[in-house]
Amino acid sequence: MKCIHFIIIGLVLGCSCQIQIHPYKKKAILSVRNKVQALGSIDFDSTRIIPFTLYNAGDKDLMIDSVSASCDCTVPDFVKRTIHPKDSTVLLISYKPVNIGDFEKAVVIKSNIDSSFTVIRFSGRAIKGMVNTEKK
Repeated sequence: MKCIHFIIIGLVLGCSCQIQIHPYKKKAILSVRNKVQALGSIDFDSTRIIPFTLYNAGDKDLMIDSVSASCDCTVPDFVKRTIHPKDSTVLLISYKPVNIGDFEKAVVIKSNIDSSFTVIRFSGRAIKGMVNTEKK
């Protein structure tokens, strides 16, 4: 009888003391340099190209599935691709103002990271008749 009690106590303790080992799971981590950009004043009649550097800070391939903008005036130059760990790419966004005045735009990046979506933003002011001093 004592033997059965020891076996039962041993089973209960053995089950309750079971250690669960979770193996390290590799994952992709999307890091964006200058996630929010203030462009300042831009000419209403021009198109501005805004670069965003996307960096994979993880240890698994980062797959950029899609890039979508908040309006037709904002066009991402996007090719579906994989960014290897510790590698980067530049996402170019073309913006053509549709109204004079302040603007704030958002671009959504869908990828295989845990949160699935990353939002990048830019803002500025469109001015009519501004002298463009940028080199093209």
